Amino acid sequence: MNNNNEKLINKIYECIISFKQRKLKKLKSEDEIVNKYKKRIMKINKDSDFVWYTPEEEERMLRRSEHKYYKSEGFKEGEQKTKKEIIKNMASEGFSYDIISKLSNSSLDEVKRILNN
Repeated sequence: MNNNNEKLINKIYECIISFKQRKLKKLKSEDEIVNKYKKRIMKINKDSDFVWYTPEEEERMLRRSEHKYYKSEGFKEGEQKTKKEIIKNMASEGFSYDIISKLSNSSLDEVKRILNN
């Protein structure tokens, strides 16, 4: 294998490690073996059973999914339900409406509406 092919194979390895498919596609070679190797790597990189993620990518995906979850209606409904339970528990312990409003970060009207339903 000549020096140019060795350099190309090293670049292919870099693309494999960093999953830079676009860079891998741009690598040109006249050598049939190098091109065959490149095609196999591109195929493997598309295989979901083979592909793994770096810790940074996993963290980014987790943050995205958490962001979507916290923006979801289900989360908002659960948050409201919990808030109502806390307000009712505070009232049952004898806290005044003013204190409940302040501690639950709710308006006085909201506290009254929750406790009167």
